[in-house]
Amino acid sequence: MKKTFSFREEEQAKIMQLYQKVVEDMNVALDRCINQLQENSAKTRFEGVLKATNEIITFYNDEVSRIVMTGYNQWQDSMGCLLGFAKTMHAGEEAENTARKLQRNVQNSLEMLLNKKYDPISISTADPAMDEEAYTRLGDSAGKLVLRLEEIKNTALKQIQNRGESNRLFLCIESVVRITVEAVIGGFATFSESTKKLTEGMLEDERQVRSNIDEAAKDLSRAGNEAEELFRNFGSGFRMR
Repeated sequence: MKKTFSFREEEQAKIMQLYQKVVEDMNVALDRCINQLQENSAKTRFEGVLKATNEIITFYNDEVSRIVMTGYNQWQDSMGCLLGFAKTMHAGEEAENTARKLQRNVQNSLEMLLNKKYDPISISTADPAMDEEAYTRLGDSAGKLVLRLEEIKNTALKQIQNRGESNRLFLCIESVVRITVEAVIGGFATFSESTKKLTEGMLEDERQVRSNIDEAAKDLSRAGNEAEELFRNFGSGFRMR
């Protein structure tokens, strides 16, 4: 017969292992993405690329932790959390204390992810070497991170559902897994999309440069013609009569 729920130590350990795996996999994916963004900035040394890269780093450092902790606190205060489960099932005070301890462990793992900060990139932009793919590479790196995070989330949610069939306690961490991953997904997905506009802006700047060059060429041509005519008129005063 399948269990309805279990607070046994081995079950608590499985819950923590599942959540810690989410956090660890997210850390690896984030490191890879940030490294790619840093390499792209170092390659181009272009102020626009540098600013865009530092904006997403600042977003992660500042905003993600706020969003995730807000969601975590809402989960913790709801009856859908581990403690809420124990109360709803009338498991008793000792079981409620076990649930509180398990929630603290989840929060500790979460804070390990959120306490990790990435330093903004600081490089000279005095000698940029820009190419048309520079902003696209930013978007691609962020897009790959989003896909990897979706994979991490879906894998974890599938495990939660499978294990929840025999121990309903697992279902309580679905919400906290979602908010942990989706806060990062949302920011980087928006960033990836915004790089398309940056590319469009750069191409528009290039068209303006081309227009400026053409206009300058016309101005120089007119000036050359005027100089030639002036010289011709000036030289006519030396003709022998």
